[in-house]
Amino acid sequence: MKNEIEKLKQQLSQAQSLAGCAMDQNFYLEDYTDNVFPAARTAIAQGRFRDMFMEGDGHELEDYVWNGKLYPAHARAIFSSSMLAFNFFHWVSEEHPLTLDGVEYDKVYFEVKMKVLEGRHPANMDVVLLSRDRKTTLCIESKFMEYLKVQKAVFANAYSQEEKYCEENIYKNFFVYLQNEYKNRKGGYLAGIKQNICHLIAITNLKYDANARQWFRQNNPCMETELLEVIRCTTDFRFMNLLYYPSSRLGGVFFRHLREGENAYVDLLAELESRLPLRLSMEVLPQRFTRTYSEMYLAVSEQMPAGLSSYLADRYFPEHPLDKYRSFTKGVTNATLSMITDPMERCKLVNQELTVAVHVIQRQDKVGKSNKPFGIFTVEDHDDFIDLCLLGEDYTRYQHFFEPGECLLITVQLVWLSTWKGRNKYIIKPLKIDKLQSECTKE
Repeated sequence: MKNEIEKLKQQLSQAQSLAGCAMDQNFYLEDYTDNVFPAARTAIAQGRFRDMFMEGDGHELEDYVWNGKLYPAHARAIFSSSMLAFNFFHWVSEEHPLTLDGVEYDKVYFEVKMKVLEGRHPANMDVVLLSRDRKTTLCIESKFMEYLKVQKAVFANAYSQEEKYCEENIYKNFFVYLQNEYKNRKGGYLAGIKQNICHLIAITNLKYDANARQWFRQNNPCMETELLEVIRCTTDFRFMNLLYYPSSRLGGVFFRHLREGENAYVDLLAELESRLPLRLSMEVLPQRFTRTYSEMYLAVSEQMPAGLSSYLADRYFPEHPLDKYRSFTKGVTNATLSMITDPMERCKLVNQELTVAVHVIQRQDKVGKSNKPFGIFTVEDHDDFIDLCLLGEDYTRYQHFFEPGECLLITVQLVWLSTWKGRNKYIIKPLKIDKLQSECTKE
């Protein structure tokens, strides 16, 4: 997974290099404003947005010293989740509202402090959106690459003491139980689950506890006075995770790593959601508890001000080699590689003809024990990959197509075979293979 992360950083750094921005070997820019949409640089360098980030606890905009060592400001990193969120949402205003899931939002705030426990550090909400009718508050936790780490959930002892919770929070008994379920667990980005639990505590504090609302008003001076009054009586609080899940040249190999093993943060979030009481889920969670920036971009890009949509696409979503054929393949493909690799889906597809658009990323030409040549070709689409093994006549007929970098339209059939041990396995039998360029020319 470390190799995939480094590839992703290289992808992002290429976009910045093309824009003429200098950075060090750790992918930190010289100036954090190079990490910001050009039209918004003044707003974050001098305006109210700067005050929001400076009042947060994340050392976002200025270099800082920790244990005697100087560290660069988080916003200078090309993989900064706070700058990703800022670039996506800074434009939301009364003049340029954002409509999401049928709700129109016209106010945005960053690094908003929310009370969690008595005498403990507050939670910092990455993004808070307020609806135009002031009836909905959407809180967003933004993640760029943090969730690819393996990191424990570290809870202070106070989280297991009910008296440390806000008195009027009706879910405090549940949160005591919930933190116990995660604090000794291993594997995956459990630190992110801890953050989610803290945010849920903070949001329910705002919803039910008058003292927490008063604390909120006193500790967020950057929020307009009238909106602090509004949030005090807001009844519809929503909380959502927003993950950077790139539609990039990394393609299916990268996505397989995200879905499998200890780094499957999406699965951890789904598990957390399933543990929540029904009432809490209905009160706080939107229809989708976890979304991706790719999905968000497709949903709201047409609402963005001039130039921002293309900036985000170039900066965060470099094209996959298959993207240029998308309009053509949409009408001729009937499957994806994830359908073929998923055991549940695969059972439904046996003996069917499946047409998939793929990108060749590796080929291995070999010779078997009987001195006959065969090949193993690694192909991917946008969200998965497979190793396609060609033997005998199939290898002779099709091997010339599988040069790394080629984009192909392949039609295959899943065939189940019984082995001598009585076990069933499937093989992928190729029926037709063409280069996508030639297919597009035929169109």
